[in-house]
Amino acid sequence: MLAKTINDAQLVLSQKFGEPVRFAQAKGWVRDDFDCEAFVGWLTLLLTFRTLIELDPKQTLNKNWVETSTRAIGAFLEIPEPKNRRKKSG
Repeated sequence: MLAKTINDAQLVLSQKFGEPVRFAQAKGWVRDDFDCEAFVGWLTLLLTFRTLIELDPKQTLNKNWVETSTRAIGAFLEIPEPKNRRKKSG
């Protein structure tokens, strides 16, 4: 019963948050073959993992999480990184 409840909530979330992506598809800003619901599911996974990182203040993954996630989302959406983005040293 819990699995069904979680699945149902994920479906509602995917459909609702897929609306802006479908709007962008209609405008030609996002490819037609881009699966909105799958993308939202993937983002949910990222957010869930981020929550797990924050639960452990000693977690070493926290250091690069934001940059890595931002780059992954950009790559997933085929958005190039800004040319003037400062690279961190070391």
